[in-house]
Amino acid sequence: MIKLFALLEDRYHPAERSRAPLTASADSVPCDLEISTDVEQFPWDRLNSFDGIVIGRDALLVENGIRTDRLWCPEERQQQLASYVNQGGGLIAIHSGLAQYPKDGTYRKLVKGTFTHHPPGTDKLLVQMTDSENHPVTSGISDWEITDEQYFIDGDADTAILAELVAENGEKAPAVWAHPYGKGRVCVLTPGHTAETWANPNMIRLITNSIRWTTRQD
Repeated sequence: MIKLFALLEDRYHPAERSRAPLTASADSVPCDLEISTDVEQFPWDRLNSFDGIVIGRDALLVENGIRTDRLWCPEERQQQLASYVNQGGGLIAIHSGLAQYPKDGTYRKLVKGTFTHHPPGTDKLLVQMTDSENHPVTSGISDWEITDEQYFIDGDADTAILAELVAENGEKAPAVWAHPYGKGRVCVLTPGHTAETWANPNMIRLITNSIRWTTRQD
């Protein structure tokens, strides 16, 4: 059975929103999922024992309830993660897994984008598929509605977007993209602020598809 490690939770995104849906996705693959909310438990010394890694938290450490400017994943660790993927590992970044990571860092190059901003609060959004017929990550998933943050992204121009977040005013932002990185694969999902989004069957299926694709089970 394939093995997956997930690092979840930051100041604005408690793990109770994501833990059960992520577990449901892993069970559907199926795969052995290890979840932690402690950056000290990230398996730097045993990365190669996992087929895939999920990052569901932002880059900044919190000390005494206050977010600092220190990174849980400094540049040398970003390079280690990139090397893991380059050698064949899988990586899935979800929602705040794009936030606060240095714009000139290796992690940003690895995921091909970084969060820039979102409108205040949450909004009703349409998750609109742009390539649901041709890519395994979005295969079998139709358009669906959520209430979530609309993440705007500074992304690479050559990135093929598989789904978009469309606001009621028609403004669009990337929702899903996926790409090879060396011998490995990377998938990015920008929805994921609310428990409602995580629990949506389409989100669970999207994560399941992402696990299968990044770990080459597709």
